[in-house]
Amino acid sequence: MTSVTKQKSFFESLAFFRWYNGLSLKRRRMILGYMFIMPFILGFIFWFLIPAVVAANLTLQKWNLITPPRYVGFENFESLFSDEILGQSLKVTFLFSAISVPLGLAFAFFLASLINSKVRGIAIFRTIYFLPSIVPAVANAILWAWLFNTEFGLINFFVRALGGPKIAWLQDPNWVMFAFVILTIWGVGNSMIIFLAGLQGIPEIYYEAADIDGAGRWAK
Repeated sequence: MTSVTKQKSFFESLAFFRWYNGLSLKRRRMILGYMFIMPFILGFIFWFLIPAVVAANLTLQKWNLITPPRYVGFENFESLFSDEILGQSLKVTFLFSAISVPLGLAFAFFLASLINSKVRGIAIFRTIYFLPSIVPAVANAILWAWLFNTEFGLINFFVRALGGPKIAWLQDPNWVMFAFVILTIWGVGNSMIIFLAGLQGIPEIYYEAADIDGAGRWAK
């Protein structure tokens, strides 16, 4: 009891605690709340706000990483918007997004619906398809570089077996878009898990009501 009393009197002797104890309950709760969120605020300032300000400042300078940076104003932006490659880059980005995002989401939802159905062995299929999402990026890159290889790739092996020509998947501008779309669709394991979690979160009573109304598998 004596040690507890001494410890309490020690904290009460500090100026901060005397000031803190003199505040109203509302203000003490507010200060306590700020103390809890302070790590996030500091992280936001040091890891987001300051780098963003530094990056914005660098856009107004010319710097080759060797000589000291030189202030050029909006010259970098003028050079950017006058470059013909910018329009082509935006066009390719828009086309890639317009193709890969809807296909990826649709395929992920299809797989989630398939896995959500009560079929024997579906857990094995779920594991096999989600496995690419946890494979290291380097291993994925090596695997797909081999699959898309013009001379020895497995994809071109099947294309030639069907009587088609060799395709330079990663070199020909006419085919590289399709290659990257395939890569994107192949890696929809994370989206599939999110859709699957949503489907499995639906109460069973709704499925029973759908069965009573005569709904088929895809209607449910």
